[in-house]
Amino acid sequence: MKILNAYGRGRPDLVGEEDREFLLTRLRAGRRDIWEANIGAHLLALLAVHEFAPGGRVVRDGIEAVVAVRNPDGGVPFIPDYAVFFGALGGLALAETGADPLLLARIGEYLLQQQNAGGHWPYTERVTQDDVETAGAVIETLRAIDPVRYRTALDRGGAYLAGMANPDGGFPTYVSGHPSEIVMTANVVNALAPDWDTYSGILNPAVAFLLGAQQPDGTFERSWSLSEAHAIRRVLHALHRVPDGELPRFRQGIDQVRDRAEAYLHQTQNLDGGQTAGDTSDPISTVHSLSALSVLDGPETRERREQGLAHLLSRQRPDGGFTSKPDQVAPRPIPYNFPNMAGIYVLTALGDLRRHGHLPGCPPSAAAPPSSRTAAADEAWPLSPASWGSTLRTGTTTSSSARDPRDACWPTGSARTRPSTSP
Repeated sequence: MKILNAYGRGRPDLVGEEDREFLLTRLRAGRRDIWEANIGAHLLALLAVHEFAPGGRVVRDGIEAVVAVRNPDGGVPFIPDYAVFFGALGGLALAETGADPLLLARIGEYLLQQQNAGGHWPYTERVTQDDVETAGAVIETLRAIDPVRYRTALDRGGAYLAGMANPDGGFPTYVSGHPSEIVMTANVVNALAPDWDTYSGILNPAVAFLLGAQQPDGTFERSWSLSEAHAIRRVLHALHRVPDGELPRFRQGIDQVRDRAEAYLHQTQNLDGGQTAGDTSDPISTVHSLSALSVLDGPETRERREQGLAHLLSRQRPDGGFTSKPDQVAPRPIPYNFPNMAGIYVLTALGDLRRHGHLPGCPPSAAAPPSSRTAAADEAWPLSPASWGSTLRTGTTTSSSARDPRDACWPTGSARTRPSTSP
């Protein structure tokens, strides 16, 4: 931006040779790849280089990289893929809804291989930038798949997150010392809560930060989502994980947050049972709300959950998937869309409802422990993780979203009879 601004003002003298070299070095390192898998930043960098080196190889290679990631409709996406981050979200959703252990084994090995030397994970392959959200998501997923097998990776990831804590108790997205964010802080609590004793020094301040961040209407800063319910669900799940021994100091604040959030979710539910990030109900906003309601138990909440589930079932396509409006925003507030995201979040909500005993016809159930893996899954561990990257990039890890949502009570491949009490 400095270079574009200087040349646009007719003041190239404001740009030093170190600025030009800084840009060229980073683009050359990627050769014919998108810089940090961010097409928006990549294009801005190419425009800047074009100002002082038009027609050079760096520009030509950069253009070829953009052409190579065009979508089938001829358009260019903002981000080519989110293989690691969405792979983690999809893996956790699948783990909590009884997916094939062989598939979970493949996802776990892929995510393990993406961990960097510093213990963190990038949001996709070919990226060096670490971030709190991806690390938290992967930690939750690896723990759900097999906390014993991935103990070392979990410890390294936990140490990375602990090092990102800010003095106010919150956590930023990218760099320690940057402003703390609500959803990032909740993500850390959700990821590290099973090891509370180990990380109590950062988790207790994080909970205090969350309790002080709610708005009077029950909402929080939305972070990377267009849906108010997204931040609410992440915070409520984080607070739900506070261990009994720590509750006395937080009880009053937790009760207030829960009451305000519950009132907001009730008041904003549409007449059709759905939730919205705009003018009409959409599946992603609806399932964010359902996930939040899974840990609430007010007198009206059961009815609200049932209405939300009924609406969700009415929005399922014949092929089993869901179509929703874009939910992610980056750079905030510019929205962008990944079609598989809706299916991932649907499974996430069903897993949350099932785990807390609120999915009609399904008993409360946690994700299957590692001991329940099949022999076929055990045989999958040595397989090359490189082959799983394409699976995650194409979104086929969310294939279980093609199942009827009412089948979320049963593991894949088992005999099942749908209960008559299902919605």
